Amino acid sequence: MYTGNVWGIALLIAGFLAALTGFQLLVAAVFARRAEAALRSLRERPALSGVLGVAALIAVVVVIAVLQQFGGPGKFLGGLVVTAMAFPLAGGLATVSRFVGERMPSPADAGRPWRATLRGGVTCGLAFVVPVVGWFLVLPAAAVMGLGTVALSFVARAPSPAPAAPEAGAAA
Repeated sequence: MYTGNVWGIALLIAGFLAALTGFQLLVAAVFARRAEAALRSLRERPALSGVLGVAALIAVVVVIAVLQQFGGPGKFLGGLVVTAMAFPLAGGLATVSRFVGERMPSPADAGRPWRATLRGGVTCGLAFVVPVVGWFLVLPAAAVMGLGTVALSFVARAPSPAPAAPEAGAAA
């Protein structure tokens, strides 16, 4: 293998990780309320998020396998299902990235939740490229947890606002 090939592969991986982080930021910005609900779900119920992620992944694989049995139109629909899963998967990875990024606080984060997503996205991306452990443990675990937390955010109830406390000295 020539040095040019090695550089080409390294730059391809770096470009993919930069694009993945950018896609996570895009999905988190466009679907901000869903991202907040997903983050809340991940904070409150991480184990349930993982279980639900595995169930959602199995369901998608079964749907794709069934669609493959219908020839050309089924394969086309299966491709649409795979394409449609890119957004929940990116949203889930953005949630996991923000979850990780918030555990590395910075004073520059005040009022900028996207910075935690960026910091966590870079951290997770670097962890994903670690041979064997990153490929077969960290990346699948983050994807499954993220997919589960996005699914859980659709069924979890939003916290009800706290009742306003009466003002002191107000007439009764």
